[in-house]
Amino acid sequence: DSIIDDVKARKYSIFSAKCVVYDIVNTIIKSLSSTGSVSNHGIEILSNFTALETVEDLREILSLICSDLMKNYRIVKTNANSLIEDIVRKIEENFYKPYFSVQWLAEQFGMSISGISKYFKNTKGITIKEYVYILEMERAKELLLNTDLPIGEISLAIGQQDVSNFIKKFKRKMGITPGEFRELNSDS
Repeated sequence: DSIIDDVKARKYSIFSAKCVVYDIVNTIIKSLSSTGSVSNHGIEILSNFTALETVEDLREILSLICSDLMKNYRIVKTNANSLIEDIVRKIEENFYKPYFSVQWLAEQFGMSISGISKYFKNTKGITIKEYVYILEMERAKELLLNTDLPIGEISLAIGQQDVSNFIKKFKRKMGITPGEFRELNSDS
């Protein structure tokens, strides 16, 4: 409404008002089209733009377009939340399996490695590798505390084929080796 009120206050001709509103709407549609949140309905409304004859017609069409865009933006936002939840779930279910890699993960979602990596980092604030590292350490601690599995088997159970690398990573994160962690946290 404030856009239309401004158009009225400046006493633009209907042609000039159409140009201003068209530029604004076109900019919004361009920016939202990159997120996939522009429906064909919004574009259809815009295509009838030339038939508008009054400022009130402009107000009505601007209101319809904005309403349509916001509705679709909310749908895309919901889908984006669902996508990150699906990616996180897929990582948590598979990070320790021999086939797991960022490439495998990207393929599961029909994305490129750089695309899924950038999306994950932008959404979660950490990289996939950092997230996997956190999961590995949490699972290792859980297995050290709740099982009698040897360190080598725990290393394999979290997806680390190289036991000495696992011990180094664990010590870097926890400040002690996995064996020391188990000893310090045992009940006996």
